[in-house]
Amino acid sequence: MGWWNLSYLPRVVVMKMKMSFMSFVTAFMQIRD
Repeated sequence: MGWWNLSYLPRVVVMKMKMSFMSFVTAFMQIRD
């Protein structure tokens, strides 16, 4: 728990957002087919 959290947390949030977005896109493509 230090100053590194300020630069570490945004990366984790972006990574999780990208992963959930990719899974949403793949599910959307499967539904469309």
